[in-house]
Amino acid sequence: KQLLSQFPNSLTLYNIQGVVNAELGHFDGAIDSYKKALKIKPDYAEVYYNLGNSLNDKGDLDAAIDSFQQALKIKPDYAEAYSNMGNALQDKGDLHAAIDSYKRAIKIKPNYAEAYNNMGAALKDKGDLEAAINSYQRALKINPDHAAAYNNMGVAQKDKGNLKASIDCFKQALKIEPIYAEACNNMGNSLQDKGDLEPAVVYFERALKIKPNFAEAHYHLSLITKYKELTQHVVQMKNLHQDKNTTEDQRCHLSFALAKVFEDLNDLDKSFSYLLIGNALRKNQLDYNIKKDIKLFGLLKNTYPMLKNMALQPLEVSSDIKPIFILGMPRSGTTLVEQIVSSHSKVTGAGELNYVGEFGAEYATGSSR
Repeated sequence: KQLLSQFPNSLTLYNIQGVVNAELGHFDGAIDSYKKALKIKPDYAEVYYNLGNSLNDKGDLDAAIDSFQQALKIKPDYAEAYSNMGNALQDKGDLHAAIDSYKRAIKIKPNYAEAYNNMGAALKDKGDLEAAINSYQRALKINPDHAAAYNNMGVAQKDKGNLKASIDCFKQALKIEPIYAEACNNMGNSLQDKGDLEPAVVYFERALKIKPNFAEAHYHLSLITKYKELTQHVVQMKNLHQDKNTTEDQRCHLSFALAKVFEDLNDLDKSFSYLLIGNALRKNQLDYNIKKDIKLFGLLKNTYPMLKNMALQPLEVSSDIKPIFILGMPRSGTTLVEQIVSSHSKVTGAGELNYVGEFGAEYATGSSR
């Protein structure tokens, strides 16, 4: 500030002030500094890029995307701007545009491990787990010490039903970065799905030791703990729930965790009160609008005659192999059932198959013909 009072038209000082504010988490201050810098030099691609990052961190996604686009108008080969614009598009839910943005970044900078890692996350959200895993593998080929890529690949392997592969990925991530709370939490989830509850508890507790306000880890730990009294863990969750600095997303997870605690303690009134809080917070997060479902079911009705005409007649194939389909809601035990069935010498598990979600939705809504 003292330097700026002496040199009020210093582009470099305003940019540095913005970077420092961003590092401290003061995003409004950072945005203000970058905008002042752009008044001095409107065609400075790096400042537009920095501004886009701060706007994205603040949650103003549309403004962030616009800022990255401005940077790319000035500097069309700005790979980092394409990659970070992909992050903003992904956060906005525009996965196709996000993937295209990552591809543009990689075309400019072929050995861009971070862009491959981020593209993997977008492909996973799109439901294309194989492509996501391939993208993470490309990131790791470029940078074998990319802990986040191992962690993200572990999540994709878990979603695919490959628990052993997912656990191996989390082990690699933690070998590279031992204080990686998210990897500890994800390891706990895979171990829980595998039925190894005691090691799962160890990893959830390890995650919380690294990051005490990690609400998801608190929630996951609560699910596999049978509470008989108000433990220190319960006190910690209650304090976090009441902390004014706790975000709505964190408070949502903590609400459901505390509802589980008081259900175990047979204090159903208190359990229900936490459920009400959690459900209200979750409703705000989902931002549900029935018009979306009305539109979806309208598309399904209009597309049905076409699907009926396109239906394939099953072929008569002579084979002793018979498929076994295991259906269920998320976290209802389908993975465990598959493991039990596939432990038989004459059964081979195929993991979770996402063909219906990946291809069926486009056909059913008429967006692919």
